[in-house]
Amino acid sequence: MRKIILLSIAVLFTFTAFSQDQSNKGRDFWFAYPAHNANTGSRLAIYLTSDVNTSGNVSFNGNTIPFTVNANQTTILRIGTSTVPSNATCYIGSNDFIEVNKGIRIQAAQPVAAYAHILNAAVSGSTLLLPVNVLGREYVVASHVPQGTTAGVERCQFVVVGVENNTTVEITPTSTDVGGTRAAGIPYQIILNAGDVYQFQSFNELSGSLVKSIATGSSACQKIVVIGSTTRSAIGCPGGTPNPTSGDNLFQQLPPKSAWGKRYLTSPFINRLQDKIRVFVSNPLTPVSVNGTPLALGTLISNSYYEFDANTPQDISSIDPVAVYQYLYTQNCGGAQSDPEMIFINPVEQTIKDISFVSAERSLTLPNTNITSHFLNIILKNTGTSITSLRVDGTAPVVVFTPIAVTGYSHATINLTATTTAVSPDHRVFNDSGFIAIAYGYGSVESYGYNAGTNVRDLNQQLEVNNPNSDPSETSPNACTGSPFQFKVYFPNQDNQPVPQDIRYDSMRWEVLPNGAAFTPNNFPVMIYGTLGAPPKVAPDSINTRNGKQVAWYSIPGFYNVNATGIYTIRITVYRTSSEGCGNELEYEFPLTISDPPAASFTVPAPGCYLEPVVATETTPQVPKTTYKFWWEFYDPVTNVTTVSSGTGNAFRTATHTFTTPGTTLATRKRIRHASITTPGCLSDTITQYVDLPEVPKGTISNNPTVCINAAAPAADVVLNFTDGRAPYRFTYAINNIVQPQIVSPTATYTLNPPTNVAGTFTYELREVRNDGSSVCFTQYTAPYPSVTVTVLPDHDINLAGGNPNQTVCVNNAIT
Repeated sequence: MRKIILLSIAVLFTFTAFSQDQSNKGRDFWFAYPAHNANTGSRLAIYLTSDVNTSGNVSFNGNTIPFTVNANQTTILRIGTSTVPSNATCYIGSNDFIEVNKGIRIQAAQPVAAYAHILNAAVSGSTLLLPVNVLGREYVVASHVPQGTTAGVERCQFVVVGVENNTTVEITPTSTDVGGTRAAGIPYQIILNAGDVYQFQSFNELSGSLVKSIATGSSACQKIVVIGSTTRSAIGCPGGTPNPTSGDNLFQQLPPKSAWGKRYLTSPFINRLQDKIRVFVSNPLTPVSVNGTPLALGTLISNSYYEFDANTPQDISSIDPVAVYQYLYTQNCGGAQSDPEMIFINPVEQTIKDISFVSAERSLTLPNTNITSHFLNIILKNTGTSITSLRVDGTAPVVVFTPIAVTGYSHATINLTATTTAVSPDHRVFNDSGFIAIAYGYGSVESYGYNAGTNVRDLNQQLEVNNPNSDPSETSPNACTGSPFQFKVYFPNQDNQPVPQDIRYDSMRWEVLPNGAAFTPNNFPVMIYGTLGAPPKVAPDSINTRNGKQVAWYSIPGFYNVNATGIYTIRITVYRTSSEGCGNELEYEFPLTISDPPAASFTVPAPGCYLEPVVATETTPQVPKTTYKFWWEFYDPVTNVTTVSSGTGNAFRTATHTFTTPGTTLATRKRIRHASITTPGCLSDTITQYVDLPEVPKGTISNNPTVCINAAAPAADVVLNFTDGRAPYRFTYAINNIVQPQIVSPTATYTLNPPTNVAGTFTYELREVRNDGSSVCFTQYTAPYPSVTVTVLPDHDINLAGGNPNQTVCVNNAIT
């Protein structure tokens, strides 16, 4: 029985060690160092970054380079002519030849994001690297016409790297190779072991070439790495001729066909007059629309891809999966200084929420490059909190997002030049709704660029978990300790034959790797045998549509609990009597992320008085998954009333309640309880907070002074004291029934200084006291108002016969 291993591409990583839809992060990578126009005079740089401290090794051709990555910092490894080992030990300069053990492998203890950069003398190309767990079996090559200063020297190429031993690869090139051995359109096969590298070169365009791993009598359908490249390409101006004096090598690890999507949005490179867009299709008859207008089938190139220019955002859609690449033109085509680059774009189905990436600052790859500016193009939803939740390096970017027609998405270019240095070239981007992003940079006749972070999920198969409390929109395999869940998985329902046939399995085997000791029940492996038809097949639970394709769902009976956090591997082996060219035993591996339930938290600012609404706002950490369902309880021990607010969606993230009575003592203060549920259905703990609710503010007015005219303060002062409510207090008073301007007191005591330059009797009345700014926390007094009387006595002249005959004295004062 032949055994086929197909690893799912749904592995997701996070900056908090749990799943967060970032499948370009991983522990194990393979790639290669394809040919450059400077040959081994070029150099290779590897950029590694992570949110955690980790270490590992880069190995190739018997050499090992150890590395250490500090959290949120970039580690740079350089492989050049003067390094040990030198680049000659991994450089691929051959054509149509298997280079044994020249594949470059990165292995890290904890997940890292990895990028590679090949360059020399302003001929520079870069790529995002994809980990082993997201690789596929079938690829369509994206590259470009090679263009240089000497005709017939520069080459278009693609590289295939073996990841597992005894891998048979079938290649169908679109152009003849440089040696004239392999003819265009004629498939042939090679066999690679892990670490072997095969490079195919042509003087002509190779875009559209097919590369796939196949099953034979001696090998299985294994994962492979495919890289599209050129030794140098000028990519001449739109409608013009190539400019061979300015060009870059292209270097891009390609996503597998299984990760292609049906809708793409692009954002133009900043300060360039035009971009080149290529849309690759599997079926030449697949209709593709751009901004709602179908592309003419007659414009398809090599039965494989469409090509057009654009200087505005593009909305690209198809009924079948396609791949989209965005190209920078040569510098002399106008706009900012830069040079050619090729970047694959995420489909809308593969958006991400949290990425870390490296801007290739010029001194990262000594000798310095010409790069002087760095940018990030980002596309995200323009609804909900998508834009307002965006954080770049921990802060909200000061940038204007522009809607992309009626797509529901907006785009912006964020300038990262000022924050990118040799010491700190790292960046991190987060938002709560998912986005598409490309990172790139410009310099004189040089550029770099790559997809800043991507999912590379196989959209035809996916493991999910069924939790009664989960959000129906949550499809990633996540669960929590202590939360029961049920396994379920979907696979394609039918094959791709001219007359589609249902795909059914004789049996299915479910396993937990490395073991299921943390699972209850621990009954793995679980075998599901066919019971439907003759011979019996495993009956699907249901059939529906995912990503526009019919899928069949299968599950294990019963619910499971897991008592330890971590990322577990769920291996599903399906057995079939019909192999369809890829064996009769297929293995799929999916990650299952188990995290602890969230620690619930909320804030509840104390109101000014009990009549004001109490507003409680959830502050539960939104990692590893966001909360989506909320429960609130407001309890009043005096009136014995419990009010519960619960519901789904952001509207219930905040709860408001107005209590009926005050309470500030241990026995009367008010209790609030809260719990929430994350999108995978993990219930938080229930927490309690108390809030003090003072009575409405009140005031007293005191001191009934009798003073002589022109008496100095404080003899004539009137004192107001405020209780309950909260400072500052705003109060209204009247003098002899004439209402005075309102006064705000910052404290609970306020002193009025009545004027004493006029004799008479003045009645001060307190009319109203309120919490400043409140419309409900106030006391309005009615007659008879709280009041005091200030008596200012006049002076009198008297005449005396002797002693001091002329005196002026106040009434009741002694005569001298």
